[in-house]
Amino acid sequence: YNAFDLERRILWFYGIYFSKDFRPQKLHYLRVIATSFVINTLVLGIVMEMIVDHNNLETVFQSIYYIIVVIIGQIKTFSLYRSLSQFNSLEDMLQDVIFNAEISTGCTSISKAVDTYKIFKRIFWGTASFCASVYSLMPLLSGDLSIPIWYPSESFKLYCQLFEIVCIWTIAASLLSIDVIIMGLIYFMSAQINTLNYNLRNATDRNPDYDAEKQEKQVQDNLRICIRHHLAISEFVSKLEEIFKFGLLLQIFSSIIAISSGGIYVVVVPLTPSSYLLLGTSMSVVLLQIAMYCWAGQGLITESDQIGESCYMSEWYTCNTATRKMFFIIMERSKR
Repeated sequence: YNAFDLERRILWFYGIYFSKDFRPQKLHYLRVIATSFVINTLVLGIVMEMIVDHNNLETVFQSIYYIIVVIIGQIKTFSLYRSLSQFNSLEDMLQDVIFNAEISTGCTSISKAVDTYKIFKRIFWGTASFCASVYSLMPLLSGDLSIPIWYPSESFKLYCQLFEIVCIWTIAASLLSIDVIIMGLIYFMSAQINTLNYNLRNATDRNPDYDAEKQEKQVQDNLRICIRHHLAISEFVSKLEEIFKFGLLLQIFSSIIAISSGGIYVVVVPLTPSSYLLLGTSMSVVLLQIAMYCWAGQGLITESDQIGESCYMSEWYTCNTATRKMFFIIMERSKR
């Protein structure tokens, strides 16, 4: 779970997250209030600019797009903050010995998953940092605000630019940290199921020094470990889904709207090169978010579908009737 330390520290800095490793401080709630105030002020400024400049199609489409992105981030942030105690219990579950149980040596699914996750995380953070940098530097190149927000006069424009930079990096850091953690947990659970499949295929390995009765008991003990492992994975995934299912559902729905509005924006509104650059970089992050969840989720489904096959690939036919029943029970439960 140390693979999430950077993301947990970022969320702790903004007051969104705390745990036994990242204790809340006296100013914890002030950081939450400050973060919420900054982001909500940005949304209010976008709405006011859309109302004031409602005849400008470019402003309207940009405003709708950014409001959707910010609001969905707020919903996921609220989902985590509201269910923080449940999320902390998931963290404790990851340290349970059942998630580190290997019946036979040679299974490296977890370590490989951590290495793959770290590579993917670097790619994701690199893309997001590039996007945030483009949005931060664009006012220096074009002279306009990256995100259309209302300001009373030109004398406030510089302050608005600085305010936008703070908002951009706050939203990028907090929202992407949540995405990376959720994706990582899903991906690690698929690695756990991969380990479970490995254990099931090797559950019938016997110690040749044991007699037949003791060998059969060894196989049954191995299967009991697999059953507990399967139940622990199912419980973990169910709790994770319970915490974030509403936010993820809205993210998929809002991403469809954001992509559609971006497409209409390109077709209907004559765009400047800077607008193309901003839209292209932000859309790449949105698409990467969707691809990230699809990749991790599909991996979980694929590994789950192989549980029954893993039971069949073992030498179950060499076992007695009681042990075979245990195999069949696991195969039936895996269909749920």
